Amino acid sequence: MDWAALPLEPLESILGMLEFKDRLTCTLVCRSWNDALFSCPALATRIALVIGDVYENFPEVIIRHSKRNYRQLSVELNKSESNSKISRCLVNAFERCNIQCISLFGKVNPVFECFQQHAALFGSITELNLELAMDQAVSLNAEHEYVLGQLRKFHYLQLYSGSAPACVAVRLSAPNLESAAIALESLTDEESLYREGPLLELKGCSWLKSLEVDLKGRMWENFFSIERPCLERLLLRRASDESEEYDWDKLFGNMPGLRDVEMVFSNDAMLTSLRRNCRKLEKLTLNGFRFEDGSFADNMNMISLTELHMDGRLRSVLYSKQSTLRLNNMNKLVWNYVKFSRVQYIFVIDAPRLASVTIRWCDYRRLQLRPGSHLESIDMDYYGNQTVTPNFFSASLDHLRCVTLYINSSSLILVGQMANFLCLKQLEIVCSTVNRSYDCSALFGSICLSCLGLEELTVRNEHENQLTVEYTHLTQLVHLTHLKQLTLQYITITNVSSEMKLAHRVRTNVKGCTAVDSSGMQTRFPIEMIID
Repeated sequence: MDWAALPLEPLESILGMLEFKDRLTCTLVCRSWNDALFSCPALATRIALVIGDVYENFPEVIIRHSKRNYRQLSVELNKSESNSKISRCLVNAFERCNIQCISLFGKVNPVFECFQQHAALFGSITELNLELAMDQAVSLNAEHEYVLGQLRKFHYLQLYSGSAPACVAVRLSAPNLESAAIALESLTDEESLYREGPLLELKGCSWLKSLEVDLKGRMWENFFSIERPCLERLLLRRASDESEEYDWDKLFGNMPGLRDVEMVFSNDAMLTSLRRNCRKLEKLTLNGFRFEDGSFADNMNMISLTELHMDGRLRSVLYSKQSTLRLNNMNKLVWNYVKFSRVQYIFVIDAPRLASVTIRWCDYRRLQLRPGSHLESIDMDYYGNQTVTPNFFSASLDHLRCVTLYINSSSLILVGQMANFLCLKQLEIVCSTVNRSYDCSALFGSICLSCLGLEELTVRNEHENQLTVEYTHLTQLVHLTHLKQLTLQYITITNVSSEMKLAHRVRTNVKGCTAVDSSGMQTRFPIEMIID
């Protein structure tokens, strides 16, 4: 088969499934495969030509003799004295290849020296990655400004490995930029990220659609003071804390087109401003939050909102004066590690169009969910000292097709709820045995007698303590006449007396499972399949 003769779309789909190292291997199979990979722009931009201090003369030989049309160039710069050799390789690469994406990484001074020397070359690229390592104070002669007229995507990482005061050194004007991500990270002094801003500043960017940024940087006051009507996605890292506030109306007021917002730490003022200014918001992700003034339910009254992701592992507190939150158009809800204020007794989420819900570490005495009749998927845990079953388990679940349930030995209260899952097609039970061994026979039997439409069933032990199922309950699998896939992992089947037959085709995975008879002696696993 001549892979290079395939149309571009299926070729890109097939090879796009491979990891980076596998694509490189494919280029060595034959000339046809090599040509196919390098003729597809979306794939070739992910195969990089690498030059830098440790590669000596090898890249120059490759560039001079290879016919591959590289589109991505990765340059490592850690020593200013080696810049002349690297510069020759870089110029040759631009002359011989159609370079579209370039990555410069290393120490600050060599990287910016290279950028300054070859600014004209970079003016034609569409994607730029800058990763700077700062291990000492940076001394740069003057500020420089460059115009990258073709740039569409930009990623910037400023990594601190010591105490390094920073000041703006380079201004990039990118009039056609569509996506930008600017991050500050530290290996030593986390507080330095709150004092210092990026060495680089963006200008222009009227067509910017996606932005990821640490709001602590000094450049953002001017950047956000200009209206950004095209901006649809915004991720704010280290956006705020208890000791600092911004003029959120000024910020969000210039972004009326936002549809997807993610904030790492948020508070009531931010949420109030977001609701007031961004009427097109469809997806909201809140990682860490303190909602304490009681306005949460009012602020979440966003008509266009279809996805809400809340993760409270980073300092979460939630209090709402209104105990019911109605989300009329909500389709997907992720509610993880949300800690309610002490005075918040019951909180109700009314989402009549909800199709998918994910819940982790929730107190089901305080959270109630009214999902309506469209719920198709549930992914939740039921850990800890729970005394009630989730209220939505007894709701109308005629559309429910997929359930993933994480339980422990205290969760067998759910046995009686399986009768509500009559239309279920896929069920996965993940049993935690981190504290002790236990028997889940009653739950297993309830599943087999209640969920008669199941096509896929998975029951697995997540830890090292023993999880057991009594053989008479295992034989209830014969009631699941639609079953196509059965997965049992690290489970001991007890009191096995004979083999059982499944009279239909079932793909079976019983990794780590054992079977013992009534005397405790290990025996053959008791499931025998009859293939029609």
